[in-house]
Amino acid sequence: MTNEPNTATEVEQIKRQQTLIIRAAQISLSLILLTLAGACVRAALVIPAMTRIFQDFDAVLPLVTQWVMGHAGVFIVTPVLLAALGLGLLFFARAKGLGIIAATVIIVVLFVQWQFSVSVMLSPLMQLLSRLGDSPK
Repeated sequence: MTNEPNTATEVEQIKRQQTLIIRAAQISLSLILLTLAGACVRAALVIPAMTRIFQDFDAVLPLVTQWVMGHAGVFIVTPVLLAALGLGLLFFARAKGLGIIAATVIIVVLFVQWQFSVSVMLSPLMQLLSRLGDSPK
């Protein structure tokens, strides 16, 4: 009979620890979410300047780069909406585990968007810069 109070106390202690771990995971994931969303927005805000540079050099651009330049607004709005969705699911989902999984998936999507937009805009710029050092023919 003396084991019952100890068991109840241990269960309560485990529940408190679980709550603290979930809260720490939520805070960590939310900071990662916000950082990646900010990086995506910052990368997207450079697209108009890059467009002007490419126009000044009359560069022949890949179709993907042209598409990104034509849809710069989407690359600004999407990370903001995804971050809001991720934060909402992370903190307000009934099942905390599902909220953590959903936020993690959104973090991966934001990372892919950031990598895509940076590489698509940077690749033609590097080609232009490499041609600047060549001698004119």
